[in-house]
Amino acid sequence: MTLGDPVPLLSWRSEQEWGRLARLVSFEDGFWLGLVFSSERSHTLALRNRLEALLSGRARRLHRLDPDGPDSPVRQIFGVDADAGDCVWLELDRGGDPSIQGSGWEDVLATLNRRRDELRRNIQAGLLLVLPAPAAPLLPFVALDLWSVRAITAHLGRDDANTEDRVRQPAEETAPPSDSWKQEAGSPTAAEAEVVAVLRSGRALLASDPAEVLRLASNLLGGPGVSASLRARTLVLKGRAAAAVSDHVVAYESFQAALSDARKLRPAEHFETLVGAAAAALALGRPGPAARHLSRGVTIQREASRGRVNDA
Repeated sequence: MTLGDPVPLLSWRSEQEWGRLARLVSFEDGFWLGLVFSSERSHTLALRNRLEALLSGRARRLHRLDPDGPDSPVRQIFGVDADAGDCVWLELDRGGDPSIQGSGWEDVLATLNRRRDELRRNIQAGLLLVLPAPAAPLLPFVALDLWSVRAITAHLGRDDANTEDRVRQPAEETAPPSDSWKQEAGSPTAAEAEVVAVLRSGRALLASDPAEVLRLASNLLGGPGVSASLRARTLVLKGRAAAAVSDHVVAYESFQAALSDARKLRPAEHFETLVGAAAAALALGRPGPAARHLSRGVTIQREASRGRVNDA
């Protein structure tokens, strides 16, 4: 796609995800991880072409890896010669086939999860992994550490009758996390402003220094005057950071604390918090709580897909 080519319009949902990704790419120069779950091959290709054009306009490069090439996807990732500000693109969705059987994404993600420290040390660019849509609820159990340090999660697909109303909320990641402090307190306190700043940058920092994010989130939670909605989101960030450093006890406790005030979480955040709690419980050898959290998460996801989520 060149600058003179028409830009194909995607679904309302996919257009929103493209906007979030474009903002992230515009501001991040070091290593970060993005997960793209796609049910539409045409949307995947359009997103890739737009990203390539955006990077080219900034004298950067999109490194497109071949999952069917002579070298394994993992070998290609560690062998890529990417500069800071570039992006590495790897499609593991088998052309958008809704079936995930035999796609091989599990082995790739599990291997990257084991080599996460090496990944952080050796890759200076953003890494975007494109996966089949049904993989989203399973990924935390295949690669919990990678899931915990992701900077963005994007879902590409067609709209349904309820999509625009359901998604018309502040973006879950990359955009300012919440304006709820304006509604609750008129003007943010210094403590709330600090929390907002950490939440804005924390997801990208998770990939490079999860221990620092854990420290920052813990300190913020110990401070005074933080609104309930920001506290819930900070607890989720703390849980993700703790999971990234394999402190599953702190991760589980943080997710549980966030779930105790789930009304302050948007549906997507609520779902991912339940999945995080389930994965942490499983890592601690607690299959009962893990099953209950996962079951609740599946219910919320189904209700959201039908536009029936009630946050009250």
